[in-house]
Amino acid sequence: MEKEVTVKVTIENIDELKNLSQQLRKQVSEVYKTLNEINEFEMFTKLSINQQDQ
Repeated sequence: MEKEVTVKVTIENIDELKNLSQQLRKQVSEVYKTLNEINEFEMFTKLSINQQDQ
């Protein structure tokens, strides 16, 4: 069931897509940064709790 599709893209659309792609990359980067911070905080908290237990 193959279908042939023709897509017309204008220069405006390409620029807009590039812009959206960059924004998305920045957002993904921010998400990873936040996840790393949360992870570090959890590790720090566990360390603190372990030290208090001793």
